[in-house]
Amino acid sequence: VLDKDEKLPEMRELSGLAGHKPWECVGEILEAAAALWRLTKLDEWKNTAVVRKLKPELEQFYGAEKLDTAWAELLTPTTVHAIPKELAQAILNNEVSHAD
Repeated sequence: VLDKDEKLPEMRELSGLAGHKPWECVGEILEAAAALWRLTKLDEWKNTAVVRKLKPELEQFYGAEKLDTAWAELLTPTTVHAIPKELAQAILNNEVSHAD
């Protein structure tokens, strides 16, 4: 996916560079932008078509510092979440089946 030029429009939308984010299930806009930014620093990903082409756009739109900070925050453990209390407790008690 990241080595196909035809995926550029969707990745621009996911990372907040154009249009609107098309899917809610893939995280927040800044999270997607930070994840793409992180890929620009990894040898195995930085030369893929999408990552290479979006790197200057991400840097110009967000700035390297904001993207680095967002990435660091994504990796910081937290107990804050939006999981309903009953479901969170069921998960902790291992009471949720995979079929649910």
